[in-house]
Amino acid sequence: MQTLTPATVARLHTFAPQCRMELERLGELDKTSLPTVAVLGHYNHGKSSLLNALIGKECFAVSDHRETRQTSVQIHHGLQWMDTLGLNADVAGDDDRCAMQAAHHQCDVRLFVHALDMGELDAREVSLLRTLLDEQSATGRQTLLVVTRITNRSSTEREQMLKVIAQQVPDAACIAVSASSHQRGLEHKRPALVRLGNLNELHLFIRKAVFNVDQVRQDERRLIMNTLAQEVNLKMQQARARYQRAKNQKQAAQQTLRDRFATLQHRIESEIR
Repeated sequence: MQTLTPATVARLHTFAPQCRMELERLGELDKTSLPTVAVLGHYNHGKSSLLNALIGKECFAVSDHRETRQTSVQIHHGLQWMDTLGLNADVAGDDDRCAMQAAHHQCDVRLFVHALDMGELDAREVSLLRTLLDEQSATGRQTLLVVTRITNRSSTEREQMLKVIAQQVPDAACIAVSASSHQRGLEHKRPALVRLGNLNELHLFIRKAVFNVDQVRQDERRLIMNTLAQEVNLKMQQARARYQRAKNQKQAAQQTLRDRFATLQHRIESEIR
């Protein structure tokens, strides 16, 4: 599929600045890269631990303190795994912007992580999830709500809280997991703990989403190109309309001058006679 040259992209940024997000995403789509799975969510909700459990290696730093200070990427099993900055981790909001930049422009599969022991989703999480779900409807890029640390609550509390969360974002697909239970189950060869961890279901979701990445990317690229073409056509129509108005105004002004000159000429001729 034909790609836009850097010069064309630069002109489009100037010509249609409102399409900045589409152009940035198009730039990522034009790069040849492995499918990218990213985790995002609030600081200290278990994003890095979840990635390590999914990969099967301690690749991402885990700490009770703010550990992830820049987007981190590791390549395993033919995928790029991305650990984004924690939302609400800094007062200035730079981490939020960086994380959402990655979610909007660089990722094929978005895992939105929320720790069950933190209670229900807050307003910020609900808003961001709805934004990602709207984007999923438009582009086909998958977003999954992953509820972590489920074993930190009793089974009754867990069930009640999951119902509340489901009501907050009824359109979101949701999988509840425990990375720590999964890891302990593997280490001590306890299948019941592995089942409780439920990472196999999450792996299945990721495999299905990744299987469709090439087609989703093609469809999204086509959608963006159509959006840009429509925007360019609209700008051209507006430019032609402005040109025509200016031309009509010029012609009207010229006709007014001719009429005034003819009137003045007629008056002078009358006075001479």
